[in-house]
Amino acid sequence: MPLLLRSPESSNRVFGLDALRAFAICSVVLVHGAVWVSPSFTFFHRYINRFDGVAIFFVLSGFLIGGILIRTMESRLACLHTLWDFWLRRWLRTLPPTI
Repeated sequence: MPLLLRSPESSNRVFGLDALRAFAICSVVLVHGAVWVSPSFTFFHRYINRFDGVAIFFVLSGFLIGGILIRTMESRLACLHTLWDFWLRRWLRTLPPTI
């Protein structure tokens, strides 16, 4: 396998999800970049806007966070405290960019 496609053995990353994430990033960048292009490219903008990268990010986030939550609940004794810790860690992780 080419070095570019390899991931560390301890990594749980899935190449397909990373490829989907890359596609979503490109879609968002192209849609935002089309604003700076000539107004004659409205067809291009509509075509690219069909591939809603933001929706892909939401679906990926739900899938990945759901998997993390399921693994957390299976690995520990499922209780309200475990859920509280999970969501508190998630919130603290996303808080700094919003400040």
